Amino acid sequence: MALVGGEEQITSTVLPLGVIRDGRIVRANARLAEYLGASLEEVVGTPFLDWVAEQDRDRIRERHERRTRGEAVPDAYELEIVRRDGARRQAEVYVSTEGGDIAFELADRTHLANRRAHLRELAGLGAAVQREHSEEKIFATLGAGLVALGVAWARVRPDDEGLTVLDLGTPMGALERLEREANIKVRGLRGPWREPTERAWKEGSSFFDDLPVTADVFFGDVGPIARTVARDAAMGRAICLRIDVGQKPWELLYVMADWLLPEDIASFGLLRIQVSAALDAARIIADLSARNDELTALNAIGAAAGAGSETQQLFDLTAQTMMRLLQTKWLTVYLFDEKTNEAVLTYHTGIARSVVEQASRLPASSRIGVVARTGKPHIWQRSEIPRDRLPRIGELAFATAVSVPLVAGARVIGAMSTGYETAEALLASHVRILETAAAHFSAALRAKRLLDDLRQSYADLARAQEQLVRRERLAALGELAAIVAHEIRNPLGAVFNAVGAIRQQAKSQTDARLTTLLAILEEEATRMNDIVGDLLDFARPVSAALRPEQIEPIVTEAVDAAAHEATGPVSVEHDVERSLPAVPVDGRLLRQAILNVALNAVQALGPRGGKLTLRMKNDDGAVRIEIADTGPGIPLEHKSRIFEPFFTTRASGTGLGLTVVKRIVDVHHGETALRTAPGAGTTFVIRLPVA
Repeated sequence: MALVGGEEQITSTVLPLGVIRDGRIVRANARLAEYLGASLEEVVGTPFLDWVAEQDRDRIRERHERRTRGEAVPDAYELEIVRRDGARRQAEVYVSTEGGDIAFELADRTHLANRRAHLRELAGLGAAVQREHSEEKIFATLGAGLVALGVAWARVRPDDEGLTVLDLGTPMGALERLEREANIKVRGLRGPWREPTERAWKEGSSFFDDLPVTADVFFGDVGPIARTVARDAAMGRAICLRIDVGQKPWELLYVMADWLLPEDIASFGLLRIQVSAALDAARIIADLSARNDELTALNAIGAAAGAGSETQQLFDLTAQTMMRLLQTKWLTVYLFDEKTNEAVLTYHTGIARSVVEQASRLPASSRIGVVARTGKPHIWQRSEIPRDRLPRIGELAFATAVSVPLVAGARVIGAMSTGYETAEALLASHVRILETAAAHFSAALRAKRLLDDLRQSYADLARAQEQLVRRERLAALGELAAIVAHEIRNPLGAVFNAVGAIRQQAKSQTDARLTTLLAILEEEATRMNDIVGDLLDFARPVSAALRPEQIEPIVTEAVDAAAHEATGPVSVEHDVERSLPAVPVDGRLLRQAILNVALNAVQALGPRGGKLTLRMKNDDGAVRIEIADTGPGIPLEHKSRIFEPFFTTRASGTGLGLTVVKRIVDVHHGETALRTAPGAGTTFVIRLPVA
């Protein structure tokens, strides 16, 4: 011991130490004065209880009195010290008696008291982390909770070459100070592996008792600044924890504070397990949610496909759904054309018009063509595309594209494709999702094709049935017409004979009334004979003896003959193309058909007359005959019935002339058509094939 200022002062220990006599501190060392936040002069001579927190004074006074009476009391106990500046410190005091004096030694336990509180709060933080259901919220809750405990933290992603800082948080603005003084951004910073970090990555955790030195090494050129900031922010120690996801090492978590001890690894190890479990649960929940979204979306596509939606509507729904699920911006469907051996762009969204124009047809050797032809999915990079083909997709934004086949039944019919801005954006699950959507779309295309074929079959069947009914009807009408004509013609012959005989006997008479009656009788009998002739023509089976002929003379002569039967002035205009080919026809039947059409036109002109126009020209392997008149035209409600047997709008007509025309053209394997409008005349068109 040494005496200073007339009082003894202890200098032989680094712990706070003093001597109490009659309740006052009579001796003290510099460490005690420093601990109490005062000078030696301010400490020596003061009552010891003045430095004790009020709630502990009675307990300490009672214990001191018992000790002075010689009773047995504990030599070590805890109390709370109040410093000169009012700050409170937890301390453990060790007491011994020397004569009438009491020597005491203080050991600071403030950090241990805080540590116990922090460890209790750490358990609550682990529970809070496990209540979160997303990765983002888990780390937000963890980071905020650690900072609230006075603990700095950092998330680090390891790789073979070193460590990368992902995120971090510090109390007391330490991060902001470091970035400001060192002029760096800590997030994204890379540093080297160290032995404790390697041990944590292998074993799950490790303890750093020299964090400022570690920070110095990690931060390189600005390491001294990092060391100073770590010391000032009470980050002298650290525990490194490995966070696992899916039972595999994923990243490292550093927790940093002066109060950390090696034995705290167990408590923080529990936190590590809780964070890893929370992340696993969050991943499972996110995956289930994504799967649910996928199933909901794909079910919607499947329901739309099963409901028989129009393919364009189904594609629009598929494109909207796929681009949302896969986070892409375009989708195309190419259907393979076996005739041209090309993939044809049939449906698309999100691509520029220039790309549509340049890439509307792709050869079978192209990537999409191969998928559309072979049925094998393909993932390809933009960098793989030859320079000569880049202009086709120059404005199509993607780094990686994926194409999956469209399979209808057992047949590959095309490919569905989309693209990603980065290679990392394409996940294995995306190919599966796109294949499912393509399967739904393929099924819809197949169903549509089957439905179209079925509709066509029904239409063909209806048409065949209609033709069969028509033939049977015509056959029945023909048979009836033949019977009627036969039964009428015999008595009609007798009428003609009787009229002739009466006319001979009446020659000697001058009775004008009798002459008029005979003329009427003869005219009506003649009309009836014409009707019988039409009935016989209708009833007679049409049998054509076809042979190649130049049909211009036949057609021209028939039209001119009809014009001579006009009851008014009629002019005929001929517009006949030169060098018409020979056509296989039966000349007699063709003349009859043209004559019937031309007579209809002349009768439509009536007493006022008008113009007939005959046009003949080549028409893609056929000769086209048009007979046009300037008459009043055919009412629209009659247009569909003009070829029906016995349909006529004239009082003196039988309605069989155009029916016969249709039958004659049919046996020539030709076509008939009609153009008309009220007040604009009528044009009959007959098209006869050359071969």
